[in-house]
Order: sequence, then structure tokens, then C-alpha cells
Amino acid sequence: MRRPIVESVQEFTLRRDIRSDWIVLLFLGLLIVAFGIYVVIGIFVPDKAHMAPILSLVLFLVLAIPIAIWHNPKIGVYLLIFCACVFVQSPKEEEPDPFTVVPVFWNVSTIGYNYLNTQALGSIQFNMGEAIIVATLVSWGIQEIMRSKLKIRKGLFFPWLTAYMIIAMLGGVNGMATGGDHTFVLWELRAQVYFYLAYLMATNILTDRASVMKVLWAMTIGIALKSVVGTRNFIANPNVTADEGVLRHEDSLVMNMVVLGALLLGIGKMDVKLRRTMLLFVPTCITTVLANGRRASIAALLLAMPITMVMCAVMMKEKRKQLITIMGVLGFVMAIYTPIAWNGKGVWALPARAIRSQFDPSDRDASSDYYRLAETANLKYTRDLNPWIGYGYGKEYITIWEQYGRTDVFARILPHNGIMWIWMRLGHPGFFCFWMFFASVMIWGPQKLKSVRDPKLQVLGIFAIGAFLMLVMYGKYDLAFANYRAMILVGTLLGICAATPHIDDLQEQKRIDDIEALTFRTPVETPEEVSRHDEEAEEWRNRTQW
Repeated sequence: MRRPIVESVQEFTLRRDIRSDWIVLLFLGLLIVAFGIYVVIGIFVPDKAHMAPILSLVLFLVLAIPIAIWHNPKIGVYLLIFCACVFVQSPKEEEPDPFTVVPVFWNVSTIGYNYLNTQALGSIQFNMGEAIIVATLVSWGIQEIMRSKLKIRKGLFFPWLTAYMIIAMLGGVNGMATGGDHTFVLWELRAQVYFYLAYLMATNILTDRASVMKVLWAMTIGIALKSVVGTRNFIANPNVTADEGVLRHEDSLVMNMVVLGALLLGIGKMDVKLRRTMLLFVPTCITTVLANGRRASIAALLLAMPITMVMCAVMMKEKRKQLITIMGVLGFVMAIYTPIAWNGKGVWALPARAIRSQFDPSDRDASSDYYRLAETANLKYTRDLNPWIGYGYGKEYITIWEQYGRTDVFARILPHNGIMWIWMRLGHPGFFCFWMFFASVMIWGPQKLKSVRDPKLQVLGIFAIGAFLMLVMYGKYDLAFANYRAMILVGTLLGICAATPHIDDLQEQKRIDDIEALTFRTPVETPEEVSRHDEEAEEWRNRTQW
């Protein structure tokens, strides 16, 4: 009875070692090929020598990333989260951000136009981020099928999220059938599909707390790098206006993740290194948020912080005194800061200005508010043209009231008011499903987290709910539902929240198995048996050596 067990362990170890050796050899081969292309371009096409390093690096990444993801599909999730925190979804001229030149989320057609000066690739609406998603899902699916273990875990929020996505896809069909532009339809739907797929990847691929923590590490490192760039831009131009900003608008929402994460991980006493890393970059994140001048991001953070702390107080009774103290200190600081900064100027007074603008807006804020009021009125008018089926994606909404100040090509496609955008595009059914999905997160989420045994998993789930709350709040005033980066990030975090009961059950089962293994351990082998088993394993290894 003992021999098959020893051989199965040896076989597993050997196969793992062989696979690791093949991975190393493949990577070395890819490096050689990439270097060879660099040399060939430099010798035979000297006028393109300046592009040789970029082309070599791109080739290496394009070939190496799928191999790494096949080796471990979780790498695809980590990589996607890092890219979502760092790289933008479209190029922009003269932007003081070195990460904007990396075309992870650019269409192949955009890469061709910007880097190769050609429009021959104009019909290829596909990007590297999508390649990472596809490679991750395909690798995971094939490996699960090979193990005869394929089972799609839907998570807590799957029913209403799926219902909403079905209506969203029908909205795309409706838009195309009624004169919508397919490129605009793609721009409006893409981020929502990313959210859905990121949610499913997290619920199915991240099956232990260690992998979840690696996601948070990838997020923290990416946001930290981005916050340093934002702080550098502010130092270089301290008089930057809110219209200019120091980074893209969505970066204000992304920076909030580290601020909220540092607070909640501190409450949960989680991963000292990760917590200290987040705390280290909280000043640069706050500086970037304030310098970027997005009132909606500040309002979203101010809303999420007390709600998540109340959740922590309800679920973790031993932390209530600490949480009451934190909330009291924050309330005291705000009570002193708000009157001082009420009439202040500059970045430091922006949080107070965000509150004051609701009652007594400045000229700039009043102009911005007027634009949004006109925009909302136009969205309501367009919605009422077909309230039950929806206006559909890919078409400009009707403008009865003039909207001054925005002239980009998406001005009448992607409005600031993301909630009204959903209602206008999808009608009453889509709007209903959206809010039912929101309610399922805000009601089912905390209820399920209360039954989770591991307090650290509870904190992770609360953090995900807080991130989702910030996304909805920010999307109400500064469209985030069509932004790839924000939707990928929050979709993954929400998938983690939905998977926490399953991860907790696996941890508990492992703990029980460990106890049983200690209680009912097999008899100790004699030295002769150990020697014989070692000889048999060595003979098998030599016979199967490649």
C-alpha cells in the first residue's frame, strides 16, 4: 500500500522539475531570439535602429507572457491588475507620464498609427490587455479540464451582474441595429465586459489568501509608481489647474485604493510589509489626488471610509474601541480643517472646496456644475425617447440644452454622469438590474462576510466593497464605467470579495485535514523500507530522465 504513494510523489516532483526546466529554457530561447532581432535590425535596417530595442522588448513580452501564464494562470491576474494601475487606455500628446507610451490597452490599430505611422492596421480592434485576459482564462480552463476539476464558481453577486451584462450586450445590438457606430459601441461596452471577466477570473483562479495578497501587492506597487509620477508632476508645476491635472482623471480614483487599503489593512493588522508599503505611499497618493483636482474622487473616498469602518466595527467586535477612536480623531480633524480651508485656495483646500461646492460653488465649479446639469437634462430627454428598450450604444445622445467646454469626439457618447448614461443606453430594465447588482453587493456582501471565520478575509472583503462604492460614487460624476483601468481593478477586487466564503471554507478544510493527519498518522517506516523506496524512486527517475 505504501509503494504507489511514494512513486506518485516522486512522479509529481519530477514532472514539476521537468516543466520548470522547460520554462527556463524557453525564456532563454526567447531572450536569444529577441537579441538576434535587435542585432539584425541594427545591421540590415540601420534607419530603423532606434526602434530595435522597443521591437525586441515587445516581441519578448508577447511570447514570454503566454508561457508564464500557462505555467501559472494566477500570473495573468497579477499582471492584469498591475497594468490596470499603471498604463492608460489611449495615447495623449505631451503628457508628463512615462507610462503613457506603453501600449498595453491600446488597440493594434492605434499602435500602428502612433508607432509605425501606418493605418493599415485600422481594422484590428484588439489590445494586449485582452490578450492577457484570454490567455489567462484559456490556460486556467484547459488545466482544469485536464485535471477533471473544471467547475465555474459564480460567487455571491453573479446573478444580477450577469442579468445586467445580458441587457448591456442587447444594448449593443440595439445600438448597432439603429444606426450606432461599431467603434463607439466597442468603446462603451469594453470596460463593462472587462469588469465581468475580471470578476470571474478572481472568483475562480484566486483560491487562497496568499494569491489574494499577491493581487494587493501588484495593485500597491503599480499605484505607488503612478503616485510618484503624479507627485513629481505637481512639484514641477505646483500651479497646475484642475482642468490640466497631474495625471489622467481616473488616476484619482485609483489612488484612493491605497489610501483606503492602508486604513483597513491597519485595522485588520494584515501583512506588515504590505501595510507599511501602503502607508509609505499614502502621502504621494493623497498629493496626486489633490493635485489632480477631481472633486468626485475626494467625495468617493470620504463616503467609503466611514462606511467601511462601520462594517469593520460590526464584524470585528474586538476592534470597536480602536475604530471609534479613529472615527473620533478623523471627525475632530475635519471639524478643525473644514472651517480653515473653507475659503482657502490651492490644492490643500480641495477637500473643503468639494464640500463647499455643493452649497456655494466657485466660478470654476459653477461652470462645471452647469455643464453637468445640462448634460443630465439631455440624457433624460434622450432616455425618454425609448425608456423601456433604451437608446442603445454607439449613438450620440440628443442635445437640447447646449453643453459648452467639451469638444472631444466622445463628448456626446461618454458623458460624465455614468448613472444616467446607463439609464439612457439600457432603459428601465438595465437601470433596474444595475441597482439590484449594487444592492446585492451592499447587502449580500456584508451578510456573507459576517459568516467568514478568518478576520483577515473579512477585511479584504470590506476593502473590495469600499472600492466598489467609490467606483459607483465616482462614476456618478466623472464617468468611470467606461474606463478600462478602474473597471478591471474593481471587478477583480469584487471577485475576491465574492470568493472569500469559498476561500475561507478551503482554509478551514485544510486546517481539519492537518489535524486529522497529526491524529491518524501512518506508522513510521523502518530504515530498510526507507532505503528500498529511495532506490525504487531513483531507478524510476533514471528511467524517465529526458
